Amino acid sequence: MILIEKGELAPGINQFRVGEGIIIGTDTTGERNIKGAYQDTVKLVAEVIELKKKPSVPIGEIGRDGFGNKPHFKDKGTRLRAILAIGRQDVILEKLIPEDSRIELLGGSSDHLILDVTESNDVFYVGKEIYFTLSYGTMLSLMTSEYVEKFYI
Repeated sequence: MILIEKGELAPGINQFRVGEGIIIGTDTTGERNIKGAYQDTVKLVAEVIELKKKPSVPIGEIGRDGFGNKPHFKDKGTRLRAILAIGRQDVILEKLIPEDSRIELLGGSSDHLILDVTESNDVFYVGKEIYFTLSYGTMLSLMTSEYVEKFYI
């Protein structure tokens, strides 16, 4: 992509593989957004299924999760947490980018995503939809998941 923009493409090349650039407007090799391209053509919309104030550090002994990892928690006091109906079976959770930058992604399980929504100015409730911008990897996993409903507008 950078070679095209700089006009430095080798003579004779008449095809160029742009990959994610044509769909989500990003250039992986240059780790950047492509000027003039849209980065919001594909989004994830996930619904809040639980909303509660909870301590930021779980009470009791912390064990391993279903994937063998032992999570670590920073003590921030009581926080407003939202659980969304999407999980690791559908998407690479760590690569999701909430559109509201004040939302913090905490982790998740095979079928749930946990967010800290305390700092957001938005009003949250069960049934609220939260929007995410996607990287190529998250888009790929969502599009191939049979559990994610896809809409084309």
